[in-house]
Parts: sequence; C-alpha cells; structure tokens
Amino acid sequence: MNIYLTDPETSLTVNNGKLVVSKSGEKFEFPVRVVDEVCISGEADISSKEIYKLAINGIDITFSHGTDVVCQTNSGNFQRQKKQFIQNDDEQFRLALSKKIIYSKIKNQFMFLSEFFDDIEEPDFFDDVLSRNELLGIEGSYARKYFRKLSELFPEDAEFTARKKHPATDPVNSMLSYIYSMIYRKYTLMIQKHGLNPCVGFMHDLKAGHYALASDLMEPFRCEIADRIVYEIFRDNYRKEDFEYKSDGSIRLSDSIRNIVVETFDEYCEKPLKTKNGFSNTIEGKMEEQLCSYINAVEEHNTDLFVPYLKGCA
Repeated sequence: MNIYLTDPETSLTVNNGKLVVSKSGEKFEFPVRVVDEVCISGEADISSKEIYKLAINGIDITFSHGTDVVCQTNSGNFQRQKKQFIQNDDEQFRLALSKKIIYSKIKNQFMFLSEFFDDIEEPDFFDDVLSRNELLGIEGSYARKYFRKLSELFPEDAEFTARKKHPATDPVNSMLSYIYSMIYRKYTLMIQKHGLNPCVGFMHDLKAGHYALASDLMEPFRCEIADRIVYEIFRDNYRKEDFEYKSDGSIRLSDSIRNIVVETFDEYCEKPLKTKNGFSNTIEGKMEEQLCSYINAVEEHNTDLFVPYLKGCA
C-alpha cells in the first residue's frame, strides 16, 4: 500500500506499529506492515523524527514537486547496475528493447480504442526501423492519432482535443498527467527495490533528474492504467468545478477529485486480473513481471528475454 500526502494541513506520525495520518481533525490509521511507500508532495507536514521511523520500518519515502521526483530512498545492486551501464552503450540492444516496448504500448492503445470504435488500425511490428530516433518519430505519429481518437470519448466541455502537458490546459490532460506521474513514481520505487539504477533506461537517454528506466517501462501501462481510469472517472464523476483553473492557463485537480483519482489508482493496481493462461495476477504484478524480464535481458545480454506487457496475454 502507498500513502500519499499532498495537503499542507496533513501530518503523519508513526506510533505503536501504526502509521497515523491526520487532516482537519480527522485521523486515519494504517498498520506499518502493510505500507510500502509514503509519497510526500506539496507542503505536507512530516518531521525528521517520523522520517527516521519510516526508514527503520523499511518504508520507502518519495518527495516530489508536481510531477517531478525530488528525492527518494533507494538501495542498489551494483553488479546489476554495472551491466545496465554496459548495455547503455550497446545501441542495437537498446533499439531491440525499444521496439518491443513501443509496439506493446501502441498495441495496448489499439485494444483499448477497439472497445469503442470499429475503425482502428492495428499496428505492425517495427522490423524495418533502424534507429531509436526513427522509432520515436513513428511512436509520436501513432500518439497523435491515438489521442485525437481518444478525445471522442470525452464530453465537449472537457475541451480535450489532443495531448497537452507542461502545462495541461484542460481537465482531461490534467488528470492524465497526474496519473502518469503516479505510474512513474510506482515504477521508480519498484526499479530501486530490484537494485537497478532508475536513471539508466534503454529508449530514453540519460538526463539529469530523469528516471529514464521508469519512463521506458511504464509505456505499455499508460493506456491500461491512466487512460482507462480517466475515461471511467469522466464517464461517471465529471464536474467542471472539480478542477482549478489557474491564471497562467493551466488546470489542476482539486482535492476532492484528486482523492478519487488516488483511491481509484490504488484499487486498479491491486485488482485481480484475468490472464490468457487462466492464472490470476494484478496490474502491479504485471508491472513487476515486465521489470523482471528486463533484468533477465540485461543480465544475460539477450533481448529475447524481455517481455513487455500486452493486455490479455499470459
């Protein structure tokens, strides 16, 4: 379980094996043993003493500002990380993994849109692509078509016509960006727990302050988690007053809709998932399964071992 602290009126303490979150006179208690991570953003109140208690209880802590992770506890498997850096210099290795992850992303988008439309073009694998730059150009073209079609699922007053970020200028993009950042943080934590360096990816290049591997591995899950959750929330709960319209043209989630998003996200990640072979799993389990296949590919220097997530597959 992850605990998210986003409000300046929220405080956290750890007492007698329980994590206590207080807000506006209300208290919520969680057994320490079920909490994996505390995500702190904004100006939530937490003391160094409580941070220490979280640490000695093995609870990871993430400090973030907006969609950026500012600081995060982590550990490392340095032999595994050494192999990451070695593979980072192997352009063919990186291209092969990138082709797989982008194909899975686009295929999942195709399957999602096919639930609502009959005229969606199924993607082919990128056998003839010779570079990551070429692949990213193809991915960008698919993305523009995808979001243009996705916009038809939302009400006109949501003013969603295309993917826009930095800043998000309509309610749909605002919620998409928020949930994408939650997937990014979840994957970053998972990557670090497996001893990897989250800054060393294969599709995205090294860049200060960017967890490239989390950005890479989250690609097939953007649609299945974020886009689906946003569609369902707008279908069932959309109210224009649930969004804050800023003077610079940006739009942010209000506390009320943010709470719904966080709760829905956690429930969705832990919901039982039927797979093709009949075994049960969860979305979070599939995220970790994909990560483990990446680790196998890196350690064995064998791209065939990398198996990105495809909806409905084993």
